[in-house]
Amino acid sequence: MSSKKSFCLRKELHFPPLSGIPEYYCSNSGHCDANYNPLRRWCLLAEILSVEKFVSLVLRTRDSEGRLVTVSLSLPDYTDVKEICKVGHTVAIMFPYRNTMVDGTVGIKLSSLERFEVIQSCLDDLVKTSDKMKCVGCCSTCGGPTRLGCDRCQMPFCGKGCLSTSWKLDHKAECEPAQFIRRWRKMDWEAI
Repeated sequence: MSSKKSFCLRKELHFPPLSGIPEYYCSNSGHCDANYNPLRRWCLLAEILSVEKFVSLVLRTRDSEGRLVTVSLSLPDYTDVKEICKVGHTVAIMFPYRNTMVDGTVGIKLSSLERFEVIQSCLDDLVKTSDKMKCVGCCSTCGGPTRLGCDRCQMPFCGKGCLSTSWKLDHKAECEPAQFIRRWRKMDWEAI
């Protein structure tokens, strides 16, 4: 299992930009298959730039390299999803494959929400929160030894003073994203 100390959203092996995601391939005979046999887990993180309603729900996003990525959600009813997909939030898509869209661009096509989540944080802030959580045993505010953790996300703090100060400054906004990061830290990213 991956070490908690080595977990980082900056690792392109597990959190690649679109260019590092395997391609979905369809032959002329109609046989479709992922052009990749995974030896590890991966997740695309992309910040929502716009939400558009066509035949499917289309999210225009930017990946960790700043490149534009189209995410097409082909769902029977996407009303609920449209409500949670807000500009500035980050989508997390587990084990996606690159697809060629109808307009010729390359992006991600989804037909279910099974591996799709929306995080109420911009991508840059999500990565900064991950960086703060990298130091196991260090207070995320002052760097001192940890004595307690946030009840919701387990972000480490040396005491109630730092927790209270951090809540007012930035932890209120980073608590939900930290809960996703905490869950991801528990995953075995090397397994398939």
